[in-house]
Amino acid sequence: MKKIKISIFSIFTIGVLSWGIISCNSEESTVPQQEILNNQAKTQDFKAQDLASDSDFITYVSLSAEEAKLPKNHEALTKIMKDGTVDTEEIEQLPFVIGYDTKDLFIEVQQKKLNALNAADVKWNLKKMDPILLTDAILLVWDQIDYMSLSDSNLCKRERRNCYGIANSTAIGAHFACGTLDLTIAAGIVCHGAVLAAHYYMNDNCDIAYERCIKDK
Repeated sequence: MKKIKISIFSIFTIGVLSWGIISCNSEESTVPQQEILNNQAKTQDFKAQDLASDSDFITYVSLSAEEAKLPKNHEALTKIMKDGTVDTEEIEQLPFVIGYDTKDLFIEVQQKKLNALNAADVKWNLKKMDPILLTDAILLVWDQIDYMSLSDSNLCKRERRNCYGIANSTAIGAHFACGTLDLTIAAGIVCHGAVLAAHYYMNDNCDIAYERCIKDK
């Protein structure tokens, strides 16, 4: 099989540019994230509520939340991210790095996620949606499925929740950046795999900031 290599950061360009420079460092950006996510216009709140009630969007967010709970090999993930690219050889290991027992199960779940995401996009035009609104909708779904509660008053947990939300909404934009590449071809697996690698690398940074926050209290 021909070796295919894709730049993670090129794929993430659309999502990252939507947010500007994203950092989950507790010293620099957790408060701005909090302000961004807690100061929404009422019209956007209404739209976020609508999106958070959509069955396809709920399916995507729920599957992503379950995936995020899987035990990650953070050392291996960091190694993949080190040169900013993912190739076919690394993708062979990615399912196990992010917590799956088999590659077949990994592909099955990714296909379900992409099917749900594309179905939601047809109805809501997610590709052009305000990323802040998209993040709000993700947080609302998480609250519904008891993943990360919006009612939790703990500051460190709220900052981690918001950081996770930004990472997830950015990943959505990056999945769309893969265009017509799907999981039936090697390039599609590599492209969407690169998004997943970056997504969970960002989540790990959110967790690191959370641990720092707890220690500082």
